[in-house]
Amino acid sequence: MWHPPPAPPRAPVQPGEVLRGKYRVERLLGQGGMAYVVSAWHLHLEQRVAIKLLRPETVLEGEVATRFLREARAASRLEGRHVTRVLDVDRLDDGLPFIVMEYLEGADLAQILQTRAPLPVHDVATWVRQACTGIAEAHALGIVHRDLKPANLFLAQKRGGEAVVKVLDFGISKLLEDTRITREAVGMGSAEYMSPEQMRSAGDVDARTDLWSLGITLYELCTGATPFHAESIAQVGAAVLTREPTPPRQRRPDLPPGLEAVILRCLDKDPARRFAGALQLASALAPFTVAAAPVTGLPPPAPSPPPRGFSARVGVAVSVLAAALVVVAFVVGRGRAAGTPSPAARFELDGGTLHDEESSLTWQRKPAPGSMDWASAKAYCAHQSGDFRLPEVEELMGLLAVTTATPPLDPASFSTTAVDVFWSGSPAGPGAASVVHFSSGRRGTSVISERNRVRCVR
Repeated sequence: MWHPPPAPPRAPVQPGEVLRGKYRVERLLGQGGMAYVVSAWHLHLEQRVAIKLLRPETVLEGEVATRFLREARAASRLEGRHVTRVLDVDRLDDGLPFIVMEYLEGADLAQILQTRAPLPVHDVATWVRQACTGIAEAHALGIVHRDLKPANLFLAQKRGGEAVVKVLDFGISKLLEDTRITREAVGMGSAEYMSPEQMRSAGDVDARTDLWSLGITLYELCTGATPFHAESIAQVGAAVLTREPTPPRQRRPDLPPGLEAVILRCLDKDPARRFAGALQLASALAPFTVAAAPVTGLPPPAPSPPPRGFSARVGVAVSVLAAALVVVAFVVGRGRAAGTPSPAARFELDGGTLHDEESSLTWQRKPAPGSMDWASAKAYCAHQSGDFRLPEVEELMGLLAVTTATPPLDPASFSTTAVDVFWSGSPAGPGAASVVHFSSGRRGTSVISERNRVRCVR
């Protein structure tokens, strides 16, 4: 006897319902193995939001709902423009948890890949570089995504026409490691992006597992296929653990050899041989973005070298300018040093810190590894043990005595040079923050998505 196929499970909320007295549900936006996403109208703020609700069948125990809310609250600390902002977390009357997020117009990279694969190299490099910025901020706060894939990278269209990549699903990614949630709920697609260490022990991973997943994402966006596709999750796992990926240039011969090297480094089965962090991966992708529009949130790639004759003349001019800057720094230092204690008397080195007796401030002796945007800089300092924070402008100006006083403190003891530009914790109007240029001792502003050096203070 023929039986009709079972009806799809009913979403936990329906259009027209008002959740917690302020979110009027509009329509279903999408669904997956773990959750539903609906659009809703915020009745108090009069703006559209997106709401993600766990499927009722996945909440097998109260602990799952508790973890869901805990991870969502952690994600709400992320402030960068390349992560989806979490606006609220709550529960329905029946206890089902949900996350309220900013509403995005556009499409995720999995949808874009379906319509025009393989994608242009400059687009891929640009989009993944932007994702790296969001991932770097999360890693600075100790948050590992664990489920990066094209479906979780959303190309959002802003009002002014700008396209910006947003990383999705920080709020539920860690739930995928809960052994009570079946592999079917995780889904075959997610398994193809898991690192070898994640396959072996889901709870014993660090930020480098996200770099593997970004490598798989790069591979797929460039070639139209994942390197470890198989017919079952067990076969996928075996391939990830035992097989080397097919070099992407065998699938796409026009792929730049340098980009292939970046992808294969991400896919090294030894986490220690991958990139040191998301910002290092972003830097490696910079040369391949040259045909795309400038990347908002990251510095532009280096320009092509000029003709040799012109280069020689410019080289002489740059050398003269560099020498002038050194002289300026020296003169500024001598002027500041007059009537002030020498660095040896003013600053006390103690383990990993430098204490400024004059201002009663304690600085980290080593700046953050690499440069980062303002949101990542704030997150980095907040995540350091010992109540560190981003310094104020005047505090940074006072620190100039370390590099410009005569004689200066030994750079080997305090690794700051006269060419560094450091973030401060001070806003400087919409979309900008204050910085201090150690080359000239002047203060200035930077767009908050640009990258500068970071040194924390307490």
